[in-house]
Amino acid sequence: MFKLLFVSQLKSAVRTKRYLFWTLLFPIALGSLFFFAFGKIYDQDKSEVIPVTVICDNPSENENYKNFTAVLEGLQYDDGTNMVEIKDVEATDTQTATEKAEELLKDEDIDGIIFVSGDGKISLKIAENSVSSSILTNVINTYKQKVDILTAAMEKQTEKGNSDPAELQKLMEEITESTEYTKSIPLAGENKDPFVQYFYNLIAMISIMGSMSTLAIVIDGQANQSTRGIRIDASPVNKIKYELILQLAAVFVQEIIIVIALLYYTKVLGINFGGDMGLVYLTSILSTLLGCSLGFLVGHIGKFSRTIKENILMTIILGGGFLSGLMYGDMKAIIEENCPIINRINPSAVISDAFISLNLFGVGKKYYYSIFYVMILTVIFTAIGLTMSRRKQYASL
Repeated sequence: MFKLLFVSQLKSAVRTKRYLFWTLLFPIALGSLFFFAFGKIYDQDKSEVIPVTVICDNPSENENYKNFTAVLEGLQYDDGTNMVEIKDVEATDTQTATEKAEELLKDEDIDGIIFVSGDGKISLKIAENSVSSSILTNVINTYKQKVDILTAAMEKQTEKGNSDPAELQKLMEEITESTEYTKSIPLAGENKDPFVQYFYNLIAMISIMGSMSTLAIVIDGQANQSTRGIRIDASPVNKIKYELILQLAAVFVQEIIIVIALLYYTKVLGINFGGDMGLVYLTSILSTLLGCSLGFLVGHIGKFSRTIKENILMTIILGGGFLSGLMYGDMKAIIEENCPIINRINPSAVISDAFISLNLFGVGKKYYYSIFYVMILTVIFTAIGLTMSRRKQYASL
């Protein structure tokens, strides 16, 4: 039974032209467009100095300002060129300094205004989206994450009542080390091109597109949706076992599709995903499991018609892709600042976070957390789908 159902589903997936178009041909075409649109922009601009103005109340007394500006001044490109140039404005108060900085920004004399508050909050104001604004955003986000980690460690030490000055000094030295780390390898990854995030989101889209196949499998097996479902429900076959075998076949096909797409992006287009390629493939494979489990879940939601369930899934795919930055690169950062819970439950954002973590931080705690979160969502979606499948009953067929 396993072999018969598995091979049958493989043949069905390969023969479905619409499925192959949306999961393979469309992402390849879109990736090619991204490459020709963005491929050379970063290479042309990556060694240009980024002029900025940093605004702060009482900069001479603000330790957050001193630490952050020290980081900015220490940033360098691989060729030794300084990444950021801090342009000071002469003013007697913050309001006047801000107004003068905004004039410089309007006249394109600087690429951004960075505000550092007394409590350590850092924000960025730009005139338009560009390579430089993306680099500044990544620098600020990386700095915030490093500081948050160190601050949490210091608070934990204080709560335990063993606030050792030597230990605190060691933590402060780690801030300096993180600055040097950014200096030698800016943003901690192999690929600093901010446009690579579009390819992360493309992989996420391919992974989530696999849900279309698993959704069709679930719907075709439901008695209120198709004659095939009636035959399955009337037969002695184990419904859960039946669904899981077909799901396994769908996952197998989707894994092949995502490997083909990755080979095209890396070998043909020459995209550098910024991490160990073995882990890139592993992350993609696990992401495919998440995408397929999503279709499995949506297929079991209620007794809605096929059209309604397909619309629900397409809304999740397209809406999730938009919110994760597929259409607008800074969207996920905007969501993270205003409503971070969306990034935690959006499958596309969860998948792209795994790739970003691998590129920015390498193999470490943040990457493992991202992969763990992908696996947890996969298990949750699958478990809920199986629970709903067991409870499906029909008064009449």
